[in-house]
Amino acid sequence: MIRKRLGRIATIFTASAMALLLLGVGSAAAKNPTWGVSFQKLPTAVGAGHDAGWAVTVVNNGPSQINDLNISVTSEIAGQLPSYLSDLVVSTGFGETCGVTNGVEVCNVGSLPDGATVTFTVAFHVPTGTTGSFDLNVNLRAGTGDTGSDGGTSRGDTKTFTSSTGISSSNNFDGGFTVGSTTFETTGNLGRNNKQTTSLDTTDLNIPVTVTDGISSFACNLCSNLVGEWSVLDVNNGSSGPIKVTIMVWGGSVPGGVSPSDLYLIHADGTGGYTIVDQLCDSTHSNADCLAGTPVKIGNNYKIVAWLQHNGGIRGGF
Repeated sequence: MIRKRLGRIATIFTASAMALLLLGVGSAAAKNPTWGVSFQKLPTAVGAGHDAGWAVTVVNNGPSQINDLNISVTSEIAGQLPSYLSDLVVSTGFGETCGVTNGVEVCNVGSLPDGATVTFTVAFHVPTGTTGSFDLNVNLRAGTGDTGSDGGTSRGDTKTFTSSTGISSSNNFDGGFTVGSTTFETTGNLGRNNKQTTSLDTTDLNIPVTVTDGISSFACNLCSNLVGEWSVLDVNNGSSGPIKVTIMVWGGSVPGGVSPSDLYLIHADGTGGYTIVDQLCDSTHSNADCLAGTPVKIGNNYKIVAWLQHNGGIRGGF
């Protein structure tokens, strides 16, 4: 009697458990994965007319796998394709397939296990005249189902992550993500309110660059006999490398009697140390910081061109 009762209870329990499994609830049901996206702005602000860049990391925070994951990137401008998109690096070692679908760049990275990541760098062009900020949208979509039931955290839903980059309108600022043959330069006419303009070329054309003129002060112990104003460079988020810099110095900031051959470049590291750049470069401009040629006078202003081995502040001196 007791054995029959236990058997009946076991039969009821088994049937109930099967029902729970079919309904997808209970302890046997798989939990939905949680998607996450983080952004590094390249750089934090850009000048309109140049490219805003982002280093992006997509992560599956688990606990289950994301199946058939598609990643698309869009800007706030409908139909705009990226001006630069690096290869996607998947931590599991798998590659990706990218292409344009309905005017949007879409990359499929297959299945993304719990804890796996996808990293890439992307840039979009910021049109001239744009003000305020410029947005990047990273859209994640899994290929299984299309429920839309929980705000985009489960498989089958689409979820969008957005990062905004500020746009600077100052004549003393220019910056962004270098793409192609772009040369960064601060804008505006030279004069009493803008004593120096700066442009630079780099040997790597797909890196973030910021150039800022008009810095009121910069750490430079014992610096004297200065002309123009401080410009600060940030190439590739502080990474070193050959950087070709050209500064134009307002002639009104150069005392009478100072000739072009008296001028040199001061390269400060931001901690109080500095280098006087007055030696001409060799044929490969590899002899540390060096001048690309003798400074020259152009109209009423002065031009100094140098190759630098690292970022920092630059200013004319004599």
